[in-house]
Amino acid sequence: MPRKENATSEIHSKRGTWKIVFRITNLWFVRKAGGKCAVEMVLMDQTGSKIGATLSEDYFAEFRHLLQHGKTYVLENFSVVRSTREWRVSKSDYMLYFGKPTRVTEEECLEIPENVYNFTSFEDVIVGEAKLDTLVDIIDVVVNIIEQHTQSPPYRVTVVLRDKNHCLGSYVAELGVVVDKNKIEKQPLIVMLTLAKIKLPTGISRFPTW
Repeated sequence: MPRKENATSEIHSKRGTWKIVFRITNLWFVRKAGGKCAVEMVLMDQTGSKIGATLSEDYFAEFRHLLQHGKTYVLENFSVVRSTREWRVSKSDYMLYFGKPTRVTEEECLEIPENVYNFTSFEDVIVGEAKLDTLVDIIDVVVNIIEQHTQSPPYRVTVVLRDKNHCLGSYVAELGVVVDKNKIEKQPLIVMLTLAKIKLPTGISRFPTW
């Protein structure tokens, strides 16, 4: 009998066997302690629920060629551990890890959407409802751009944002693309941030920093 499929929201570390059908909505490489690499992913099921997953360099040969951003898969026999990281990619308390017994099969699942965003408002950040250890999705209007020349990074831009409730926040980044300040004076410039980290304000700033 085929194993029952589980929603990512059901997953916990007290059970030994799970089976999920998911789409990879985010995928990136990281370098771990000791110089080894890993692939970090965000997996989303049909309900839009998400969970983080890690493929260590030890298993690149078995799985790396299969895993691609945007595609859908069936995953079985993976490890589940409670997340102890500084930040999480979803509300789930757990992370998935690929291992030797893991089975992953590419399967077209049209019922899984391309992505589902759960936007966080600045008001939730200000009142403390948004958790600082969970990465968030943000969509806002740029109201000001402050250019700064620093030593590290050599160039940084602070973008002041306003959400629909008119609460202000700021997004600080070393931009690889040009944001023209003249453009926001002529027409609204809307930005969407995904997997953004909330940082407590420093100095005299009153705004949360992303």
